This record gives sequence, structure tokens and C-alpha cells, in this order.
Amino acid sequence: MIIRIALLLLVVGLLPQAFAQDEVGLASDEELQEIWSFPTFLSEPKSKKAVSKDDARLVLSKYNYSELSRRVHGKADSIFAFSYVADAYSVVSPNSTFQKIFEQSTDSTRAGYLEISNGRFFHRGWADFAWGGNLSASFSQGRGMFSSGTLSETQFSLWTVPVEPFLMMEVPVGSWFKLGTSAGPSAVALFQSRNDMENGEKYKHRRQMGWGYFATLKLKTDLAAIYPEQGFNFFSKYSITRFHLDLIVKLRSYANFQDEISISGVSWGAGFSFEFL
Repeated sequence: MIIRIALLLLVVGLLPQAFAQDEVGLASDEELQEIWSFPTFLSEPKSKKAVSKDDARLVLSKYNYSELSRRVHGKADSIFAFSYVADAYSVVSPNSTFQKIFEQSTDSTRAGYLEISNGRFFHRGWADFAWGGNLSASFSQGRGMFSSGTLSETQFSLWTVPVEPFLMMEVPVGSWFKLGTSAGPSAVALFQSRNDMENGEKYKHRRQMGWGYFATLKLKTDLAAIYPEQGFNFFSKYSITRFHLDLIVKLRSYANFQDEISISGVSWGAGFSFEFL
């Protein structure tokens, strides 16, 4: 009985110390290896046992972010981005029809391009290389104009939807920045409609396809390095190793539509990109 009491007191006395050490100490590699949901690039776990997400985050929360950031740098295998690029491109059309409707009309709108991109890295090193695709859409709207210059009551809407496979290269510039460039061919759909006709009438909708090419230059600022706590949260919850603020310059050249239309020029924009494990 005395021995049992002594052992109980010993255990009770040691438990607070054990928990105190566990709370302040950094996670060891062995602990990290036991977390099934933790990225396996650190080392392959010996046993793939199920561990709750809360337990995984507890181990991650003890890990110094600077060290963790160093370990995950260059380990992401995919990238996702979304951005906005202003529609400052030049459009050439017969009789300057596009300019009259979508630029000179008092009710005209050129909303700009919203774009999403997804890609996968196939080489990480002094420069990072990836392949992927962009999908974007731009909306323009305006009223028709007679040859006399008088506005009509007919309203025209135009969607421009480019699909762009790309090859991308990114080069780090210091600890906080990257320069990125991408280029590739473009397939472009134009969807035009007018409000003075009923659905089913011949000229209510006009659809046509064209093709061309694009090139993009990005200056990327590493927000995970500037805001390490948020970077740690993104990594532990979503396996995001880096997230960037992107300043964008984009060249487009589209032609070969059924109508004699071409879209070309250089414009600017901004967005965010995320690198995932």
C-alpha cells in the first residue's frame, strides 16, 4: 500500500512538469513524423497512424515559424492565383464599331479581366518552372450609335473569354520578392448579345472564336515572410507554403475571329497567388 501511494504521488508530481515541457518545447522531428497529416517531405513517417487535426496543429504550433518556413521553402508542387487586369487593350473592328459602342457611348463600360490560374511546378531550384492554364473573362457594355452620332436605345453586351495554357518561370529576388514570367497561346471566345430582339431571333446572339498569344510579367511580394503568423496559420490549416501579392503587366494579342476584329496591347493589374503542397 505504501509503495502504491508513493508511486501515485510520484506520477502526480511529474505530470505537470511533463505537460509544461511539452507546451514550451519545440516539436522534434520524431513528433513531426508521427503526424499523418503533416507534409511527408520532412521525412516519411514510420507509422501512418491517424491523428486528429487538432493534435497535428498542436505539434505545429510548437514549431518555430522561421525554421518551418526554411524547411518548406521550394517544396510546393502547385500554384493557384486570381487577379484583375484592366481592359486597356486596343480593339480594331470594321468602321470602328467597337469604339462607338463600348468606348464612345455615354453608357459604355469596359469592366476589365478577372482571371484565375492553376499550375504545377516541374522544377524547383535557382529558378522555378511550372506549367498550367489561365481562364479569364471580361465584360463590356454600351449603346448602339447611328452614323449621325446619335445614340440608339439598343444596348449591346460583349463577353471576352480567353483560355490560355502557359509555361512559367519564377526567380527569387532577395527574401521577399520574386520575378515571374509566363507565356503561351490563347483561344478566345466572344459572346455578343443585344436587347432589342427576342431570344431565338437570328441576330440576338453572336458567338465567334479567335486565337492568339499572351505574355505576363509579375513582381511577387511574399506576404508570408512579411506576416509570419498569418503564414504559419495558412500552412498549418491549408498546406499553403507561400502567398504573394502580385503586380502584373500583361500583353495580349488576339485575332483570327470570324469578324475582322483584333485585340492587342499591354495592360496592368494586381492579384494574389498561393503555393500549395
